[in-house]
Amino acid sequence: MSCSKRAHPSVDASLSPDAKRLRLHDDQEDSEQEDEAEDDGADKDKDEEPGALGEARLPADIQALPHVMKHLEMLLMTPDEALQEAVSAGQLDWMDRILDASEGLNIPHAAASAAANGQLLALKLLLRYCYKDNLEEDGDGVLSVRHQVLDDQGRVVSKGLAAKTTAAENAAANGHLNIVEYLLPFLTSKDVDGTNNDEVLVDVIAVAARKNHVHIVKFLFPKLFDRHRQYQWEGWCKALEEAAGSGHFALVVFVAGCKAPRWPVSCSRSSRRDALSLAIIGGHDEIVNYLLGLDPAVFCWDLKQACDEAVKLDKRDLKDTLYSLYPKYITNKSE
Repeated sequence: MSCSKRAHPSVDASLSPDAKRLRLHDDQEDSEQEDEAEDDGADKDKDEEPGALGEARLPADIQALPHVMKHLEMLLMTPDEALQEAVSAGQLDWMDRILDASEGLNIPHAAASAAANGQLLALKLLLRYCYKDNLEEDGDGVLSVRHQVLDDQGRVVSKGLAAKTTAAENAAANGHLNIVEYLLPFLTSKDVDGTNNDEVLVDVIAVAARKNHVHIVKFLFPKLFDRHRQYQWEGWCKALEEAAGSGHFALVVFVAGCKAPRWPVSCSRSSRRDALSLAIIGGHDEIVNYLLGLDPAVFCWDLKQACDEAVKLDKRDLKDTLYSLYPKYITNKSE
């Protein structure tokens, strides 16, 4: 059935985006409002209408019941808030009802939450919704507005694409290999909707390296090496930089051991600091010594940049060591 003809059940007024929050009053607030009741009585009679729960002052006996208050708060949630609550609780039936009854939901945000918590079933349901009935009735291939969202660069993309991207990054950041495995076909597929999946794969690896999720990096690296050479190199550099800057020695050793000889000799990137400089800035001396002990013919660090960082941090011994290594690196650059 096309999106334009799909029937949507009406959403309870208490779940609308304009629903007002329940105002909880402590004893002091009750006392203050009683003093003002005489002056405000006329206005209150005008404003309070039957069913306006958001404006109601609940009896103290009701406020003392946490489960009742929790239920009332749930009734007053906006659809996005309710969806987030359902995702956090892992309640798929509740999620399904919200998804079917509401439009304009922030699916990428909910997908990021599900992925961050390793909730694969919840993520599958969210993605299934994104791609269900996502074309207009005329079949011209134009995405319905309810399935569109702006990405980080301000481009209009499908909610499904944005949800997969944010889910992959959040799963990697929290070490959930099951989510990363599920999203692998997306990470290694051809570009869609103007998004470069190779770049997404590189970013996911970088996030995993920053958080020291070695199992994620080891799982994704073989897939990275099947990509275009540019992204092999970029992914390797970012993984090494993130690991070195964050002080993850074991991961640095693993990533360094994966460098292919056919890649460019220089390990520096013109637009950012290399792994050696980042390790110096982070104060990770063990990693600094390890990187400097690698073959200069394969790992040609930016020693000038490294010296600058050592001087800023007043690391005189390191500065002297870097100066003494200059001839080796100059020789390898000239060969």
